[in-house]
Amino acid sequence: MISICIPTYEQPQNLINCLNSIKMQTYANYEVIISDDSRTEDVKSVVKTYESSMNIKYYSNDISLGSPENWNNAIKHAVGDYIKIMHHDDSFANRDSLQKIMNIFNDNEQIDIVFCSSRHVDNNQKYISSHILNPRKLENIRHNPKILLYGNHIGAPSIAMYRKKIDILFDRRLKWLVDIDFYISVLSKYKFAYTTEGLVNINIGEENRVTNECIANRSINIYETLILYSKLNFSSYDIGIKYYLAKLFARYNINTLADIRACGYNENLDDNILFVLRYSKYTNSIFLMLSKIKSSLKQW
Repeated sequence: MISICIPTYEQPQNLINCLNSIKMQTYANYEVIISDDSRTEDVKSVVKTYESSMNIKYYSNDISLGSPENWNNAIKHAVGDYIKIMHHDDSFANRDSLQKIMNIFNDNEQIDIVFCSSRHVDNNQKYISSHILNPRKLENIRHNPKILLYGNHIGAPSIAMYRKKIDILFDRRLKWLVDIDFYISVLSKYKFAYTTEGLVNINIGEENRVTNECIANRSINIYETLILYSKLNFSSYDIGIKYYLAKLFARYNINTLADIRACGYNENLDDNILFVLRYSKYTNSIFLMLSKIKSSLKQW
């Protein structure tokens, strides 16, 4: 059985779209787990209308858990052999999405997690674009999952389904890099498969998505990046990782240890991070100059 885990927060219409896409699936051996952070009864009312037509379980959180602990709460209530995270504003793209994912698992018992490409849609479910991982990046990730530090090339968590034996939860300290952290942790230990079929719709038109809160937030980006780096226990950083970190420090004008502490990160820093920080006042100036040159060339 598949446990489809849906963390919710308000927005009942988005949940209706999601549940309708589940209800139409040709693969019917599933349960739906709702973990609800809402302060109103709207989501609960929607769930009640589906109780007679699908195997659905609803859990209301007395205290808002937030992302990603709300995701973890849904996973903790799952009893299926497979975990399918589905954000409440996302949906399955067609009737046989679940079946096609299960076919991949059934064809290869060594595969523990499956990713699919995604269709980006707006709030009205109108198609905008597709996210498809190209073969070169796919093989690079397969060879070294840590390259996801440079960016989430895989996609949103709604495109993933994995065997329940992967007993890894999402890091509650993270919000912006939580999916990258999860992917690196899982792919460092387990084998994955990827299909280029767009089996899931990702709603990129939702104004309240975490992306809009985090993408330009200095404290969140610095704090979460340093948490992620500390968890990976690098014995040494290659030039690419140092370059990425130096560029991040330049973007958010990080010059001193006090700047890092101001972002909320109070743990000891790896020697490699201290090395990048030591020269940041020089590298920051270089990156700023390059940015101005690039901007001037675009206007020229």
